[in-house]
Order: sequence, then C-alpha cells, then structure tokens
Amino acid sequence: MALSLAQQYLTEHYQQVIGDSNYQAIAEKLKLKMFSPKDLGITYRELNHWSSKNLLFESTPGKMRRFNLIELVWIEILKVLRQYNLSLEIIKALKENLLITFTFGELFEVDEETIVEVAKLNLQKQMSAHEYDEFVLSGEFDKMLLSDEFRSDIDGISLNIFELILFEVYILKLNHKLLINSYGFWSVDNELFNDELAKSAYHLEHFEKSYISISIGSLLSGIFEDYSVEDLKGTWRLINDSEVKILDAIKWKTNVKSVTIRFNEHSQVDLFEVTEVLKVSPQQYLKNLMVTGGYQQISVVTQKGDIVHCERTTKQKI
Repeated sequence: MALSLAQQYLTEHYQQVIGDSNYQAIAEKLKLKMFSPKDLGITYRELNHWSSKNLLFESTPGKMRRFNLIELVWIEILKVLRQYNLSLEIIKALKENLLITFTFGELFEVDEETIVEVAKLNLQKQMSAHEYDEFVLSGEFDKMLLSDEFRSDIDGISLNIFELILFEVYILKLNHKLLINSYGFWSVDNELFNDELAKSAYHLEHFEKSYISISIGSLLSGIFEDYSVEDLKGTWRLINDSEVKILDAIKWKTNVKSVTIRFNEHSQVDLFEVTEVLKVSPQQYLKNLMVTGGYQQISVVTQKGDIVHCERTTKQKI
C-alpha cells in the first residue's frame, strides 16, 4: 500500500484504538516476550532461514530468543503465505509495508481537538471523577496541554500498521481480513469498507483479480484462550455502546419527531429522550398514557373535542 494510503488508514483508526480504556494493558500483553522458538509450530531450520532473509520482525539468532504475541501472529501469517507459495521477496516487501510506523504527533499535527480529547481520556483513566474535575477547574489541565513535556510524550505515542490492525481486531473486536495479492500489495477488508473499496483506484488496480484473504480474528482465536471469533463485530463500529442503545431504541419506530441526547460532566452520554408523534383516538388515549416502564411525557392537542395531535416523549438512562 502506498505511504499516503497507509497514513490515511492509520489516521482514520488510530484515535479510537489508543483512546480505548483497555489499550495500555492489552498493548503490554501483546508486546510481552513470552514465547520460545518451540512455541511457533515451525522448525529451527525454517525459523533461521526466515530470519536470515529478514522476514521476521526481529532477527536476533539463537535458541534463547523470545517472541511476543504480535510476532507470533505475523509468523502465523507467514506460514499461510508460504502455503500459497508467495515468494520470500514479496513477503519481505509486505512485512516492511506493514511495519510503517507513525507517531501520534505526525498523524494529528494540526488536529488540536484530537490531542485534547486523548489527553482527557488518559486523565480520566488515572483519576477519580472528583480529582479530574478539580484538575480541570484549577487550570492545571490547560497548563499541562501547553507544557513541553506533555507535547513530547503525546507526540511520541506510536503504532505501526500491523500493530494497529491487531489492536482493532483484539480490542475493538473488528472482523478484519488481511488481503494480499501476488505482488505483496495489501489491504484490510471489512464489510463496512466494501463500498469504499469498490470505488478505490488502489483496490481496482490491485484486488480486482486473485488475492489471498487471511482472517486475523481466526488467527487470534487460535492463539488466545480468552478470544473468540464469535465475539467479532461484522463491521467497523464508528459508534460506541451508548450510541448503539440509542439507535436500537428508535430503529423500529416510524413516527419519531426528535431525539435529544444529554451528556454528563465527563462528556459521556447519560440520558436520551425520544419524541414520537402518535395517532390515537379518544378511546386509545388512556391506554397510551398508561404505557409502563420508564419516564414519559404525553402532550395532546384537541379540536372540537377530537384529538388532532399527540406526542409522547420517553426518557432512557444509559
């Protein structure tokens, strides 16, 4: 994938991954060197040969070497590619493309709002709600944003493309497939991307003909005991769980007039109100008024004794 497209992919997905509350713990788990060569399911001869061809993420020889989970997944991909007789030269080029790394500062150099939001998320993980409120109200948060130390720290946060793909599948439970053609060009396939891919000049050029599709979720489920392909979401989720609840509450309604979303002091969705326009007769009015479950407010407009307009607003706590 061209560098510009790699940067675009990272930019679109980077913030949601590193903003997830589980990111740091999972990142440490995936990068922990805990596997020996005998855990890889290949011979020492294959391992040393791949290492000599610079196909591994690290190339330090010897039986005492250790591998992390990210390297283990790559070796599983390497096995698949060799089964399909993809050449070592093509695999090496693919590996180098997937290891393209960008820092947070490089990706979001002009996006001050994104930097502020990530800073807030990190502080909320470290502090209680009361401590966070006091820190912001005291002006210390603004001072922190302007400090050279903060800028250096946040600019230094980095991920390569391969790590980001794994984190998306592991943390966000996205059902990604890695597409690779016979020349080593790659793309990530997901149901939500299908329409965009069909219109992409890059996709038309490299993936209109034959290619290899590798399910990252299936590989992870074979490695991690706490991971299941059944948990994967079919599509990339641009919305969080609170927003899913809101959509679920209105998707079967055909008479919604408005939806009001209320946020708490931490800018998180706390409550939403759905206002519906109802068609009711005088006989149905009391029945609608007595709908059970949650809070509701009903307003009625009458004309010459007949109900001409009726609205019901229901509230739901997130």
